[in-house]
Amino acid sequence: MAYPSNGTKTTDLFIPQVVADYVEQKYIDNIVFSPLARIYTDLQGRPGDTITFPQFAYIGAAVDVAEGTDIPLKKLTATTTTVKIKKAGNAAQITDEGVFYGSGSPLEELANQFVLSISDKIEDDFVSTMSTGIQAGMTHTASAAVLTTDAIIDAAALFGENLSTGSVLFVSAKQAANLMKSDSWIKATDMGVERLVRGVIGMIGGAQIVISNRIDDSGATVNNYMLKPNSLGLAVKTGTVVESDRDILSASTVMTVWKHYATFLADATKAVKLVGKGFGA
Repeated sequence: MAYPSNGTKTTDLFIPQVVADYVEQKYIDNIVFSPLARIYTDLQGRPGDTITFPQFAYIGAAVDVAEGTDIPLKKLTATTTTVKIKKAGNAAQITDEGVFYGSGSPLEELANQFVLSISDKIEDDFVSTMSTGIQAGMTHTASAAVLTTDAIIDAAALFGENLSTGSVLFVSAKQAANLMKSDSWIKATDMGVERLVRGVIGMIGGAQIVISNRIDDSGATVNNYMLKPNSLGLAVKTGTVVESDRDILSASTVMTVWKHYATFLADATKAVKLVGKGFGA
């Protein structure tokens, strides 16, 4: 007996546009850096694969000013930085048996994993952007000791006149454990200031602390990143695209997800790299 024309097929269960809308709504929420980033949609619906934006240079640390003398004027300068859009994607294949006979909801699980897949890739790109994009003038190299309160305070001083505004320091779990033993540690419930991002576990040296698996402390040195709001940028060329196609030989459905975007350092004066001792030394 032939399968009835009104029978349920995997293509009826998996609606690409519905999944695409779901991924588009959720992927930003999964990126821990997103509250500190500006989202640029200038290229959506327009030709071109690059975005150009100004990159402001740091005016330098404050200087001593004698009584009755003028404060020296500094000139705010900017260079133009061009970012090229790229495509990131992932794909999966699921058999009809997996859909109809599998426990749980395989298609719902796949949609959730598409969300994680896109957000993980963008978060990795943010870390790469910070690693290579933060220049020497906004990099503090600490002593041979593991991350300390003094090192955090010294790194924060690179913000200069922006020091008084809130910042977030991303650390590894081991670094967080050491910081929480300090007498200077302030629990999240006792901070008395608004949390800039989710996941803040406390505050030390004026910086809100967030644990991130993106901070690799396994080597001789470790890079930590201290960020202020709008320090990062995410340029989005397209919404999230999800497509599906049948493989009739294996009675399965192939599904893909992809997105065009670019990550970049939106404001160089609001991002500090703190280089310290890793736990693999």
